[in-house]
This record gives sequence, structure tokens and C-alpha cells, in this order.
Amino acid sequence: MKNSKFLNDLVSILPVSVRTELGSIKRVFNKKYYKVKQKISPTFVNKQDLADAFRAVGLNRGDDVFMHSSMSAFGTIVGGPPTVIEALRKTLGVQGVIAMPAYPMAGSFYEYQKKRRTFDARSDRSGMGAITETFRKMEGTWRSVHPTHSVCANGKNAAGFVADHEKCLTPFTLGSPFEKAVEQNFKLLLFGVNFGPVTIYHVLEDRLGKDYPFRVYDERVHSIQCIDMEGKQVIVRTPKHRTELARRRIDNYPPVQNRLYRLLQKGHLFQQVSLGKGKIISIELNVLFEALDRFLKKGITIYEKKV
Repeated sequence: MKNSKFLNDLVSILPVSVRTELGSIKRVFNKKYYKVKQKISPTFVNKQDLADAFRAVGLNRGDDVFMHSSMSAFGTIVGGPPTVIEALRKTLGVQGVIAMPAYPMAGSFYEYQKKRRTFDARSDRSGMGAITETFRKMEGTWRSVHPTHSVCANGKNAAGFVADHEKCLTPFTLGSPFEKAVEQNFKLLLFGVNFGPVTIYHVLEDRLGKDYPFRVYDERVHSIQCIDMEGKQVIVRTPKHRTELARRRIDNYPPVQNRLYRLLQKGHLFQQVSLGKGKIISIELNVLFEALDRFLKKGITIYEKKV
């Protein structure tokens, strides 16, 4: 445990460019490791297995879901990403909205800015995994216009759900798909991932503004050229998260992720089920945000740094 904390601390102080390169190496390693693991001990999951698991974590017809995913966590899913989406849609029915992150950057803002200048909502790939990329290209899916934190949605009023993201002062503020998901009490679905990569936490920070214990954004606002779903060019102005704070944030610092998991588990606030080699977690966003507010009052945030 001490060695793990030492490595996390060491990585957190490395320059952004070095950490970005390490992240790329880690992603390549994970893909190769997954293939080897499947050859040694193959595990297969089918559509019915998925539907049963979704119901087991409390998903019902008419529910709205915001999903983060890692398909490789489970073994081999027969039929690939379309099978996952079809099983989820079958569980929710036609009334339920499915939303997923479709961020074009898989690494840091630094890496993203270095490689591109224009974001095209119609064609830029999602950097958030195979399921999100398949979902992005599905008929009936709408994508918000945001160069760093775009969101895709499919279902009833999906177009309205992602609309006007480009007008928001930050990616997570009032009017953003993230804020709408919290307001409408979506269920957060963690498919093969833990609480680390969840970005909707930042809605709380934006709601509190200066009352939040940390300044989470850089003062500089970036103007980035974008193309919306109709092919129109727009300029989106957005800040980026402070690098020095992000280094100790839940998505970059496993001890913080483990702490939040234990706190939520202790309160019996989420449902969890095993499937193949992985796990699925579901929690109502109202429940999550009430918990985050309670934790904040005790000085506990999604950052390692103490309040």
C-alpha cells in the first residue's frame, strides 16, 4: 500500500508531457494485457447476460442513464459494443435516454491542444472507448458541441438534452448536459469502471463557484473553433482544469477513488453486480450529489488535498 502511494505521488509531480506519454503507454499495455488474459482464461458475455445484469443493478423501463464504460473489463462481449447498447436500450425502453461522454481527447488538454485546432461534432471520434464511439455513430444519436467535454445522447428529447452546450461558460455549468442529467436525476451507470473517470462531479464545483474549497479552473479562457451537427462553424470559449490540482484528482489518483468507493459503499448508496470478469455499478445522481455535499462538509472532496 505504501509503495502504491509512493508511485502515485511520484507520477503526480511529473511534467504534463511526461504523464501524457505514460498514459499512452499504459493504454497500449492494457490492450495487450487484455488480449493475453482472454487467451489464457476466456470469458464470454452475451446480450441476455447484459440485460439481466442491467436489471440487477436497478435499471428499469423509462430510466434515464449516463454511462461510463470499459468493455474490456468483462472478457469477450459477444457482438461487441452494439450488443451492450442494444441490451441497455431493451432494458430502458424507448422512453429512456442514454447519454455517454464522447470527449475527443483521450489524454490531457495539453495533448489535445497540441494536436488539433478544430472540433467537428459530426465526425471527431470519441476518445472514451469503443462503446461510446459506436454509440456516437448510431442513428438517432445527438452530440453536444464542446471541444473537450462533448456528450452524446439517444432517446426521448436527446437533441434538447445536448443543446446549447457550446454556450456554457464551463463544460459543467447550468445548461450543460451534465447539469441537466443531475437536475433530471439520471442514473449513473459505471460499466466496467469505478468512480474514478466520472466527470459529472464537476457540476458540484460549478454550482458552488467561489464557495468551493479550490479554484478548479485556470484563469485563461481558450477559444476553440468547432463545427456543430449541422456543419455550422462556432467558436466555443472554455477554461481548462488546473493541472496542479488535477494531478491529485480522483481520475488521476487511485487512493481518492478508493476512498469515495468505500464511503459510498458504507452508506449502501449504490447497487453493484458482477458480470464476467467485471462489475457494473448504478447510483442515482441525486443520491450521489447529496453524498458529495455531505462529504464536502467534512472536508472530503474528489481531490487528495485536504480542505
